[in-house]
Amino acid sequence: RVRVIDRGPMAGEAPWAGPGIIPPLASTVMSHPLERLRQLSVARFPDFSAELRSFTQIDNEFHTCGGIEYVSTVDDLDRWKAAGVGYEFDERSFIAKLAYSQVRNPRHLKALILACRKLNVDLQPKTTVDPQKLPDAGQTLIAAGAFREVHAQRALDVVGDLLFGTVLSNH
Repeated sequence: RVRVIDRGPMAGEAPWAGPGIIPPLASTVMSHPLERLRQLSVARFPDFSAELRSFTQIDNEFHTCGGIEYVSTVDDLDRWKAAGVGYEFDERSFIAKLAYSQVRNPRHLKALILACRKLNVDLQPKTTVDPQKLPDAGQTLIAAGAFREVHAQRALDVVGDLLFGTVLSNH
């Protein structure tokens, strides 16, 4: 049984105006577990998005749109090249064009919530969790968001070394 607990309204802390940016796919297999997870996620996202649209009839507007980045050092280019990330670089402006993709966050979250409901996932909005009182669920994933590092670290300290515990605690 899958349970999703959110301390506010379901997906309420996700920014509605967030750009939903998906980074370019690296062709080189990454060695760091977090980078490998990101790489696998990016590679799977186009198919996942299509499946989600088919299952929920909600279009999250996934598309590859490209993006630009200011290159401050050649280290950026070397890092992208080593990872197998394709880019076009303009030496005059120090701007690199990369193959970013994006989704519309509100539509994506709406589709995810509907998919969870259709799959009988136990959604529990406006519920707080005491990490010291987690039920024995066999497997637990705590997601605290990009700006919740302190909370995530505290939860990891209490819960112990979860699947990616050592990765999260080192970043």
